[in-house]
Amino acid sequence: MSVMVGLLPTHAEWAKHGFPHMTLVYCGKTDSFSPTDYNEIGKVASEVAKKHRSLELLTLAHRVFGDQPEQVDVFTLRSTTELAAIRSRFLQWNESEYPFTPHVTIGPRSSYVPEMPFSIVFDRIIVKWGEQDLTFWLNPT
Repeated sequence: MSVMVGLLPTHAEWAKHGFPHMTLVYCGKTDSFSPTDYNEIGKVASEVAKKHRSLELLTLAHRVFGDQPEQVDVFTLRSTTELAAIRSRFLQWNESEYPFTPHVTIGPRSSYVPEMPFSIVFDRIIVKWGEQDLTFWLNPT
């Protein structure tokens, strides 16, 4: 089981899987964290949600990420200074071995249907801790 922080989209009709999101940071495996760490990450997510409004990111392209046989179709997204500011709050927990490329996973390779949305709006932040999660609405004002 793993820990991640991500943003959840308002609509995900383009997704061909059950958990549409954009990962901000992959934090590693749950067994390397204490419950105190979970609380701390959740506290930062709550603070971020109060400070930041919904985030609209332009969709750039359809691409394929990953190695065989686990390749997935994704939409890459244009980064913004606000996205960078949100992500920076969680970098101390980042354990990803990959460079950050803003994207959302559509589904397994070949699940893409050529109807790419112009943009994707994210209105919630999630801290996922194995099967548990904390979700906070971004500031609506």
